[in-house]
Amino acid sequence: MVRVPDGPPIHEDPLWVFLNWSIFWDWQSRTPLVSWVRQSSGLSQGNLHQTATLSWQKFRARQRWASPRWPSNQGYINTEALASVFCYTYVMKLIFIYGPPAAGKLTIAEKLSKATGIPLFHNHLTRDIVKDIYEDKLDENYRLVDELRFKVFEYCAKNETDLIFTVVYGGKEDDDIFKEYISVIENSGYEIEFVELTAKSEDLIERVDNESRKKFKKLTDKHVMNKLATDLSVFSMPYVNSLKVNTSELDPDESANFIAKQLNLL
Repeated sequence: MVRVPDGPPIHEDPLWVFLNWSIFWDWQSRTPLVSWVRQSSGLSQGNLHQTATLSWQKFRARQRWASPRWPSNQGYINTEALASVFCYTYVMKLIFIYGPPAAGKLTIAEKLSKATGIPLFHNHLTRDIVKDIYEDKLDENYRLVDELRFKVFEYCAKNETDLIFTVVYGGKEDDDIFKEYISVIENSGYEIEFVELTAKSEDLIERVDNESRKKFKKLTDKHVMNKLATDLSVFSMPYVNSLKVNTSELDPDESANFIAKQLNLL
């Protein structure tokens, strides 16, 4: 048996290594296994294909086994191969929830975040900052909203943080910026899971003036919602494959549970 500096003991026996590294060491110390492997091997994050830090929540979610090759180098462990074979690995996920106003994006995203432990980065966190600064000139300065979101995506990816993101897609006029979102997110290292929320027009109109929407300066005018609801197809992105959830048929708890199961987040 040999010991690598700052790491757990390593043994030549494959089963011992598997048990010690993948189960006991992580369960007892909850130390970020892959971070240690990356440090000891001198590998970059990209070289490990976004093999992320094993926090307790992430240990439970989205594990994927690599091909079963035993890594050895003259009787010792090859740390690069160990990272790709014996560690629980996963690709960072960004759950991209979109849909028309009052479809239930924030409510469902909050429940999904609570169930999965994935942090929520919702639409109004950045939008309201810019609105508070520019007030009635929000539309003229909306690029600042986008730039703030880009920075958050890039920072969270760099720090191996999964995200749930909510936003309204408003139709063809939003295509350029949404394709830019997708490009920035994917180039940061995320795998995007698109979730489209839908609902009946009458339900959207009924919900739009709910008291809970006022906290985040959301649309609350039923007359405006009535106009938007005349053609709900504009809120559907035609160039991505999305998991569709009808919130007129499922309540928020059911919707969050459905998303989590369909995307294998539990």
